[in-house]
Order: sequence, then C-alpha cells, then structure tokens
Amino acid sequence: MIFKPKNIISRILTFEKPLMSIIEHLTDNIGPRPSGSEAAVKTADFLIIEFENSMLEAHKQTFKHLTWTAEKTECIINNKLFPSIAFHLSGNGEISGNIYYMDNPSKEAFLKADLKDKILVAEASHGMGMHRTAIIDAAIEGGAIAYVQISKIPGGIVETGNISRGGIVKIPALCISYEAGHFLLRNVKRGNGELTLLVKGKESDVTGENVIGSIKDVRNSEETIIVGAHYDTWETGPGAFDNGTGVATLLTLAKILSLSNDIPVNINFIAFGAEELGFKGSMAYRKEYIDTGKLNVPLMMNFDSTAIPKGVRTLMVTNSPLYLQNTEFYVNLYGFDVNINTRPPFGTDGFPFYLNQIPVINLEQMRLDQPTYMHTAFDTPEKLSEDSLRHSTAIVGGLLSHVLSKKGPREV
Repeated sequence: MIFKPKNIISRILTFEKPLMSIIEHLTDNIGPRPSGSEAAVKTADFLIIEFENSMLEAHKQTFKHLTWTAEKTECIINNKLFPSIAFHLSGNGEISGNIYYMDNPSKEAFLKADLKDKILVAEASHGMGMHRTAIIDAAIEGGAIAYVQISKIPGGIVETGNISRGGIVKIPALCISYEAGHFLLRNVKRGNGELTLLVKGKESDVTGENVIGSIKDVRNSEETIIVGAHYDTWETGPGAFDNGTGVATLLTLAKILSLSNDIPVNINFIAFGAEELGFKGSMAYRKEYIDTGKLNVPLMMNFDSTAIPKGVRTLMVTNSPLYLQNTEFYVNLYGFDVNINTRPPFGTDGFPFYLNQIPVINLEQMRLDQPTYMHTAFDTPEKLSEDSLRHSTAIVGGLLSHVLSKKGPREV
C-alpha cells in the first residue's frame, strides 16, 4: 500500500518539486495575505488550483468575521517620531503620561506593579513568557492607560499580532522597535522620557475563505480525518515561516496521498483563513461541519510554522492517550528528532477541535536561540531551508500514513 510510512517518507524526501517553491510563490508573488484582502482571495484561488491538480475534490467555505484596521499609529518619544504598529483590536486614543517599565511580564510582576494612570512599557517575546493578550488584561485591571511592547528583535523590526481574544480593548496598544524602546528607557533613567501615543482604527465586516481539498474513501467510510494549515498573515508580513511552511507541508501531503486508491477513511485537507485573527476559519469549519454532526472526525492534524533550520520540532498530541502512545512508537521506530508533549494547541487552528474533545496532533518547529521573524515584515524565505521543510513534512506524512496503514483510525 502506498500509504505505508516508509513509502510516504521516501516519496517526500525525494519529491521532484522543491517544497520551498510553494513558500516563494506565496511570499514573492502574493505577499501579505490578511483575511478578507484581495491577496487572501488570490491565495485561496491558488490553493483551489493546487488541490485540483492533485485530483482532489476542491471547494471553498466562506464565512463572515470582524476585522480591525489601523488608520493611524504614532509613537513620539522626546518629540521624535518612531515607527510603530498598533496591535489588532487596540483601543483608540491619544495618550501622554508617565511610564511603568516591566522587563519580564508575569503574574507576580503585576501584583507588585503600580500601573494606575501610567503607560505600561514591557519587553515581551512572541511564543515565550506571558502572552500579550494576558499582559493587556492585567494592565487594564491595574489601571494602565496604554500599553507599549518593545520588540525583542534588534534591527528596527516591529512586530504585530492580536492584543485581544475578544473585542477591542479599552486602551491603546502598540509595538515599537527594540532600538526605540531602549532609547525611551535611557531617557526615562535620565528623567526626561516623554511619551505620546496615538492609535486610531476601525472595525469592519469581511469575508474569509477556507479552502478544502477532499479525498473520498470509495468504501464510504463514516470517518473524516482533518489535515489543516492556515494561509493568512498579518498585513505587514509575507509569512514564509508563519505559515508558508505549514501550507507547503499541507499541499505536499495532499499531492502524495492523492496517488493512493486505498485510503481507508475520508481526508479533508483544509487551508484555513483568518487564523491570525483568533482562528476564525477553523471555528467556522467546526461550527458548520462538526457541531452539526455532518462529519465524524476521529483526528485533526495541524501544521503551523513547521520548519526552520536548527529548530526544535514538537508534536503536540492531545485528547487521546492512544494517539500519544502510537505517535511515540512511530517517532522512536524511525528515530526522528521530534519532541512529543500533551500541551493543548493554543493559538493554532487545532484549538477549536481540541475544545470539542477531538484528538489533535499539531506540528511546529521553533528556535528559542534566535528570532523566527514571525509576525514581522522580515518573515521571508531565505531564512528557511528545503532540507528542514522536507524532513518536517516527511515526519508528519509518515505519521499520517502510520494512522492510515491500520484498518482505520480507531484501530491505530
């Protein structure tokens, strides 16, 4: 059977088309693709063609969602204007005030902080430590009038992202560069750190799109495995790592598994939209197809930021001791360089499925010793490698085929 793990792994590692070419097309020919934009529509059309070229049944699922667009953002330090980006769902306002600096935001630090009527300035890093959505909640609770995040990446780089898991927050929130932040802190120490912020933005309704490519089991299985990755980005970033890598993994597996005529379950390969805005696409899919009972989903596999050179690969396996056991067996059998844990897939498209008690296997590969540049304008292809991407894709391709090589997912 073509879906035996060793066959799939071999085919991916020797696949004739460079997997990086998918990422280069997304970043160089399309560019930033926030949900609801023309670039996102262009990407969805490209994905439809890719699925159809792999002989999959392809269609789009559309959904409405709110988005927030910054109209004007300013950060003025000692009468000098510095580049800044407002976080998505920032509050509006023009604020001047005294500063409270926090170098390592934590629950303990907030218990000691005097934030009343002050601007909280903090250094926080994407993916490590206290998340900015928790920081803003604690800042507002403590009486802060604005939040400024200093990027931890040197080189004038400014990051973006969601500042809220709900609606617009009550105070302005923006990010400034590492250099601008430390210019501010030096001046504060000298007693002359004047800070003025301006954020003006608005909400609007847009249409997002999920792109679905299906392999149908000819024996009419009642089960459907979901294999997903998001294709949207922030307005500033071309999204090579986050999440061009996941899309490349998704399309490659769809191409290779479509060659089999003996897959024992249905598989839906889904490129999700609006993940960056709070996984709106995967929530819309779950609501329409799973919450209504239209699909019986024994497993969801998700790929988000799957490959970066010298990064640490992690498979998060949740809601199933059986899948955890068999994932460990598979990884040990082939000796792959993968960590396995049971941490819930927070912040990814696997999370809505996790909340429905569906087993989720999520792949990521991160570096903690240097920036990944995700959520910035510098998330570009030259920082990645074909070798890293092929190996990550081979690992999850082999794992999926390990599931399929049994009689069915429930018998793994």
